Amino acid sequence: MRGRADYAIVYMLVTSGLRGSELCQLRLRDVERFEEHWSARFIEKGGSEAEQELYGLAVEACLDYFKSHFQREPRSEDALFWTFPRYPKLS
Repeated sequence: MRGRADYAIVYMLVTSGLRGSELCQLRLRDVERFEEHWSARFIEKGGSEAEQELYGLAVEACLDYFKSHFQREPRSEDALFWTFPRYPKLS
């Protein structure tokens, strides 16, 4: 499972240009799909709001990791990636 998480994280970072801190703050409600394009809204370095286009396959890798790790569909309030001890409830 750790390898799957690492793959999704690195894939997202490399294809999006997001900083690690920007990726870690993302919740599912911050990631939106418009037709065939994905984008994320976040607070960038310096405290201003920003929006970044995301690579669709990288978003799918993140969602696949979440579903396989937590055995449920992600909710809008869920973080894209969870760090210990902030794991969500499994049910």
